[in-house]
Amino acid sequence: MLEVKHTFTPSGQKHRAMNAEVCQWVLAAWRRIKTSTIENGFRTSSLLSVAAEADESSDEEMDFED
Repeated sequence: MLEVKHTFTPSGQKHRAMNAEVCQWVLAAWRRIKTSTIENGFRTSSLLSVAAEADESSDEEMDFED
């Protein structure tokens, strides 16, 4: 984890992480995940073929200019 200087409440409890800080943690973790890891997860769960079919059909079905 990142080196962070903790701040404390008057009762001695650590302050909660700010939402922006949590978002940065999520983004940093997401960037470290390899594309092949995601593909293997879909392949293992048998969702890769379903996702490919949905992607092909979504190009035809999506029409946002109504």
